[in-house]
Amino acid sequence: MSTEKLLEIPELLILIGTFMSPSSLVASSCVSKFWHHTLQHLVWHKVPICPWNRRSPDVNDVLKYEAHVESLQISDKWPNDSASRIAILKTISQLTHIKDLSIHRVFLEEVDAMKLLWDMCERAETLEFIGVKFITVGDLTTRTFPRVRALKLSCCGDKLPFDWIDFLRRCPNLETIVWPDHLQSGRAVNEFLEKAANGTCWPALESIWKCRFQVSEDTLLPILTAMPRVTGWAAGAFGPRSYQILSNNLAILKRLDLGHCQGGTTASILQEIMSSCPQLEILRWGRIDGNDMIRGRPWVCTGLRELGITIMFDREEIDQLQPLVFERLSQLTALEYLDFSGKPTEEEWAEEYMEAGGECTPTRGNLDLLYEQSCFIPFRKSVDLRLGKGLEKLATLRRLKKLHFEHIVQHMGDDEVEWILKHWKWLTYL
Repeated sequence: MSTEKLLEIPELLILIGTFMSPSSLVASSCVSKFWHHTLQHLVWHKVPICPWNRRSPDVNDVLKYEAHVESLQISDKWPNDSASRIAILKTISQLTHIKDLSIHRVFLEEVDAMKLLWDMCERAETLEFIGVKFITVGDLTTRTFPRVRALKLSCCGDKLPFDWIDFLRRCPNLETIVWPDHLQSGRAVNEFLEKAANGTCWPALESIWKCRFQVSEDTLLPILTAMPRVTGWAAGAFGPRSYQILSNNLAILKRLDLGHCQGGTTASILQEIMSSCPQLEILRWGRIDGNDMIRGRPWVCTGLRELGITIMFDREEIDQLQPLVFERLSQLTALEYLDFSGKPTEEEWAEEYMEAGGECTPTRGNLDLLYEQSCFIPFRKSVDLRLGKGLEKLATLRRLKKLHFEHIVQHMGDDEVEWILKHWKWLTYL
């Protein structure tokens, strides 16, 4: 069958369209009536409303394709005058099929505008507030949001736009909470932990993400126990008791962030997770010895999209051990983001500083100052991203978009650049 005939198969054309950028989708929908009819759902599925941006569609045009619009992002600099803001909200509030609603960096001060916004929120299943500023909350105290299953909120500066816990209580069917990054302690955290441990406010809760609560493992254990199923968990304190509870959910676990834990994340726990979590999509870990990466049963988390881990080697064994570690990593063919970053401990940094010819002996008194003044961190006990050291083993990571190795010195050259351009064609960040 010719290529032209193949591209007239709707299912195949839609599959290809899912990999296109928004601009490519728009251009492709103009090829023919058939392509327009087939691709318009993808073109209008997710719509950005950004009045100052010429690439943003006119809100009145969006209404023509109302049946296709399921994801709406309202973002950036809105008109300064009140009438224009309310007019835009009146128009987009007519979109009745919205499932995902994101509000980014929007300023609202009108009661009428807030009422329109809450109307849309009541119809959504996923809500996201990032950097918003509300002078009034309108009639929020009379609202509930029973359709909301996932909620993500980030503050504007250091101030939340409304009472975070009160808003959470108005979403009784929450399954996923993405906690504000900056909010690690205080009244809101304590109140949330108490209500989450009770298990009655959010009986369907299964994922708590981006939380770095400054609390003990004892405080977090009742929350893990209260969750009927755990698909996502992020914690700053983790140990064998937490893992015992989490181990009942390994078959359904999708996201796990233990990258900021101070102890408790043992090599045996990592090995068990990698070999027992077939649905795992995101894993953030701390430091792990290279030898522990190659031990244990075969990995089953081959759908992993994001991995953050600091792999440590003794210098005399890196040439032999790293290719074996990279061979294991090569099985994660769905990886899009790989982060090897790892800040050295004070003792490691001091040792490396002196070996690199430091001008003075590091002490606890001057260590932070020396660290800040150094142009780079002379830390060479982690991965070496060069050909001949095992980099070639990672040629299977064809979907890789981002590779991050902050705090780790590399000596990559022209050969590595050519290799990366050949094998990681989707890479956009290094």
